Amino acid sequence: MPHLVIEYSVPLNPPNAQRLCRATAESLRAHVKANGSPEYPPSGTFVRAYRAEATQHAEDRNDAHFVHAILKIGPGRDDPTKERTGKALLQALQAFFEQGTAASVPTISVELLEFPQTLWRA
Repeated sequence: MPHLVIEYSVPLNPPNAQRLCRATAESLRAHVKANGSPEYPPSGTFVRAYRAEATQHAEDRNDAHFVHAILKIGPGRDDPTKERTGKALLQALQAFFEQGTAASVPTISVELLEFPQTLWRA
């Protein structure tokens, strides 16, 4: 059951934050369909987004914003699968922000976090 957690500093109103969740969930679903295997079962995938209310850029830039997505997955996927997934998520996030959803395109990063078998929920 993958969880995608998106943290962002860009000013997004709640409808756009919901659109961000929907767009990334759809990109995961399309990624799985395109690869012909249930790498990440859609029925168990949850996406959520949180705005970082307090941020400070190291160079005091007020126009510097970020989006950081963390896909939390259980063990068992090979490195090429994880790399394809990370690239697909990054492309989905870039496309979302390039369509003018925010005043400027933020710095975007994607992290895949594989948690150990002992932390799985039954």
